[in-house]
Amino acid sequence: MVELSLDHPEESKQQENQQPKAGGVAQSTQEAGGQRPKAAVAAQPKAPVLMNESAAEFYALLQQTEQEIGPCGKLVKMMVDNICSTSWEIARMNRAKTQFITSELRPALETVLIRLLATPGTSDSSVRDEAEALARGWFIDPETKKKVSEILARFELDEFDIEAEAIRRCLPDLEGLNRVLASLQTQLDKSIRTVCGYSDWLAERLREVSERVIEGEKPVEPGSDKNPQRH
Repeated sequence: MVELSLDHPEESKQQENQQPKAGGVAQSTQEAGGQRPKAAVAAQPKAPVLMNESAAEFYALLQQTEQEIGPCGKLVKMMVDNICSTSWEIARMNRAKTQFITSELRPALETVLIRLLATPGTSDSSVRDEAEALARGWFIDPETKKKVSEILARFELDEFDIEAEAIRRCLPDLEGLNRVLASLQTQLDKSIRTVCGYSDWLAERLREVSERVIEGEKPVEPGSDKNPQRH
């Protein structure tokens, strides 16, 4: 007896096209652009970026680092992600230190001017008003900046004294930030020591990457001639 198939010819062809081909990707998927189903795509590590930072730049850093060290397995990829993420955080904290001080420059200048302008018989309110106006004008008006510089010079002071006052004002915040930086640096050193047990060459490459990130260097576009090659 001859068995008859109840499958429609077009349905059979469609099922055949869905069968995995070389590389584990169905033909219909290959024809759609070669993209694998979402469930089969390796999860990309979440970028440790703030809203004012670039996730694309972080991912470029990971890709550049993996390109520098050559083919690597899952374990090495985890090491790269961990070290790059920690280095990224250290760079952010270093930027924050500068911003802490910068944000205190105007009030610091105002404080310095109040001390310098105070004279017997002058009301505190008028001194504060003048110091506030001068401190505000320092950043936007060249003539006011020149006047403030002359006042500072009379007392043998300059812009470095303003910076010193700004640092003094935010010193508690800086001390807390330095503790966080020290903790992150310890974490980074520990991660690199762990890599040393895996490969001295790899540890050296990842240390170089971390130093570039901390110093604020932008990642080189993958495939660029500037990318160092593994020897």
